[in-house]
Amino acid sequence: MKITLTKDQEAWLKARFKAGGYASTSEIVREALRLLQQVEIEELLPSGIEGELQRRLRRGGFKPMPEDFFGTLRQKQHARLRAARQKRAA
Repeated sequence: MKITLTKDQEAWLKARFKAGGYASTSEIVREALRLLQQVEIEELLPSGIEGELQRRLRRGGFKPMPEDFFGTLRQKQHARLRAARQKRAA
């Protein structure tokens, strides 16, 4: 495979190689491609999740949470902690 780089890209690649940390310029290019792939995957991931959520919402796969859901959850957790503390103190 042949890849054509601009003069600036080639200079940057050579400078990175001379700075150390890579066994070859090919290794730098492979690392750059891996990072690009990771960025592309991360960009697609939220939209994929959003699409799945939209599909499930349309099918009725989710029920809305009550307005006081987190308040109730917090109260239950505090009650559990109080009970555990009282049990240890007894």
